[in-house]
Amino acid sequence: MNQGQAYANGHNIDRYWMIKDGNGEYTQGYYHIPKDWLKGEGEENVLVLGETLGASDPSVTICTTEYVSN
Repeated sequence: MNQGQAYANGHNIDRYWMIKDGNGEYTQGYYHIPKDWLKGEGEENVLVLGETLGASDPSVTICTTEYVSN
């Protein structure tokens, strides 16, 4: 992944542009997808990555995080 636009179930998540900082680390690796954009359990979610520069690494990892307030 280099540069492009990301969509979840037809909703525009954001553009992505894999830029490294002075230490060689990517500046952004996580993007927030609002829970109400995702489908219920047992339903299929569709993630579309529109790559503008050609994919350099076809691997993408999806992670979930749950926030619990006190």
